[in-house]
Amino acid sequence: MGEAIRIKPYHADAHKSLGIALGQQGKIEEAIAHFREVLKINPRDEGAHNYIGTLLVQQGKIEQGMAHFIEALRINPDYAEAHFNTGVSLASQRRFQEATGHFAKACQIEPENVKAHFSLGLAYLETGNRTAAQEEYKTLKKLHPDLAEVLLKRLPAN
Repeated sequence: MGEAIRIKPYHADAHKSLGIALGQQGKIEEAIAHFREVLKINPRDEGAHNYIGTLLVQQGKIEQGMAHFIEALRINPDYAEAHFNTGVSLASQRRFQEATGHFAKACQIEPENVKAHFSLGLAYLETGNRTAAQEEYKTLKKLHPDLAEVLLKRLPAN
């Protein structure tokens, strides 16, 4: 992949592939550098913004990461993964009410997104919305029964 970038330095897909590989190897700064190259080539690449956001959050730079998720959503408001990542970042800051909106949007865009339904159920529990959490349990029971049981154990008894 490095050879492709040397020959064609403005090849966004090569930078993106290398960024993904480096990120998976834990080489976060190098990965971010390649995704920034993608954005130089195509500033409207919502996937590159999402990857940079994810990598920054892994480094504990949640606000900086969220800025990239929000930019990805500005480019593509129906980008489920960016909604999910924004929700996770907000939930990590205990901003559960805001997180529910992003998790719900991810579920709306991708109705079979198990992670989004589970996270939405947990966020509803944190905001005290037991009824909505129970609805997410019912949805999860159809999609992923084992994960539904994990959520059920967290639901308070009547």
